[in-house]
Amino acid sequence: IGEQVLDEALYADAKDFEDAIQYIAAENIGVNIIITRNKKDYDQSRIPVFSAKEFLAAEHNFGA
Repeated sequence: IGEQVLDEALYADAKDFEDAIQYIAAENIGVNIIITRNKKDYDQSRIPVFSAKEFLAAEHNFGA
């Protein structure tokens, strides 16, 4: 994680700083989905967000 990601996360309109870091880093490297226990922290996400249970139930859709 570089200074640019931390700066963006610091000023992001996010409920949680650590989640903002993860989200911005994920966007920067082109992540296709986010798997989390707390989906509500990613309610503004442009990346699809799943709980682990949801992902495992639908994993065949992701080429697994």
